[in-house]
Amino acid sequence: MPDKQPPRSNKRAMLGTFLMASIAYIVLGIFMVAKPQAVADGLNDVFGVVMLIYGIITIIAFFLNKDSEENLFLELATGVIAIGLGIFSLLSQDLMQKILFYVIGGVLIIDALVNIKRAVNLRMIGFPRWGFFLIAAIIGTLLGVVCIIFYSAVGKTIVVLFGISLIYEGAVSLLTIFFDARTRKKVKRSIIQYEQNRPID
Repeated sequence: MPDKQPPRSNKRAMLGTFLMASIAYIVLGIFMVAKPQAVADGLNDVFGVVMLIYGIITIIAFFLNKDSEENLFLELATGVIAIGLGIFSLLSQDLMQKILFYVIGGVLIIDALVNIKRAVNLRMIGFPRWGFFLIAAIIGTLLGVVCIIFYSAVGKTIVVLFGISLIYEGAVSLLTIFFDARTRKKVKRSIIQYEQNRPID
């Protein structure tokens, strides 16, 4: 019995990560829609500075730590890569902005594909309106693809489109996670009731 506890803990941690990511999508999306020009102008600088700070802190932590495990050298490599990305982002504004928006579009597509899987899971556990979430997830995938294909659109326009896509994807993810969890609880309660009421042979 004790060996079943860690997987449940890991599952809850993963669910919490998905929830936080969905909320982050919505917050970032609202900011993109409200301040498109600020995002278009400052995305590279913010990313570059964050990467530089993260890389410097990681490298300092490596030299301050007296341990010599292999994972610490991985931290050193991560710090160096982060600094390289930060410098590249600050020096190559146009190229890095394009890469960043491609990454955001890719994240949207991956998250939408995960939602397609969740919709299929809803169908398997008997949720009647699973088709709505499947269609919503497919639309989310298409939005991610459109954002990448039409990146060449004027800065403000593409930022607003990305913002709308993030808000949409975050909202769909939250709803899918909520209904998936609620339906699973109903199925679990039904199984428990059936087991309790089943006649003993």
